[in-house]
Amino acid sequence: MIDLNKPLKDLEHLKLDEALKQKTLEAIYRPSSQKKNYFFPILVSVCVVLLIIALQIPKGEPLNKEVLVVSSYVSIDVNPSMTLELDKDNKVIKTKAFNDEAKALLKKIDMCELPIEEALNLLMTNSDFQNYLDQGFLQVSIYSEDKTKETSLETMLKQQLSSYLQDDDYSCVCASQKHYQEAKHHHMSFGKYQMIEMIIDLDSDYKLEDLKKENMRTLKTIYESLTNTKEDTHTQHHQRKRKNQH
Repeated sequence: MIDLNKPLKDLEHLKLDEALKQKTLEAIYRPSSQKKNYFFPILVSVCVVLLIIALQIPKGEPLNKEVLVVSSYVSIDVNPSMTLELDKDNKVIKTKAFNDEAKALLKKIDMCELPIEEALNLLMTNSDFQNYLDQGFLQVSIYSEDKTKETSLETMLKQQLSSYLQDDDYSCVCASQKHYQEAKHHHMSFGKYQMIEMIIDLDSDYKLEDLKKENMRTLKTIYESLTNTKEDTHTQHHQRKRKNQH
């Protein structure tokens, strides 16, 4: 509101046309008998200009808005493939889906602002997610630059998952920075990427673009078959070596 005792001072702060300022001052200093006829239209003009200025200020942006910093990442893969971003207090601040199954789930389940334990519980008790778990394999991977927090999250989530699933039906591990960064480059969850890299390390005939289309149960089966083949080859080689020594 303009202070009529100090009109010049207040008008200096308003970004108004100089001619409009002058007319406003004339209206303020005009004898009261004339003010009745001329001051009101000028005042309306000032209000309109102030309203225009106010509308230019972005809405929904509080001056003291807290900047949300991601502290840890949790990758969750079965058929649905998603990543949860956590703040320093292990609360979910953002979710990201990497396929249509995850997008459909996240439309039904809002995990934002929940502690990771509650968010995971909400997911594990969802009927749609349980349908995937019935025949699937759950891969949970954790990544954080703070390795103490990373290890703590791994321990906590393993304990929670053990109350829902048998040991053979899930895996909960920490991911390397390399896997996390490369997964971002390939636009996929780092937990699934981690498993695919383990497969390719054992057999380079497998290709990333082919494997990324598979669900986690299929990837686990491939990995275990390659691991068993490698162990059998090693055992046979060891036995032949012992035989030759005799």
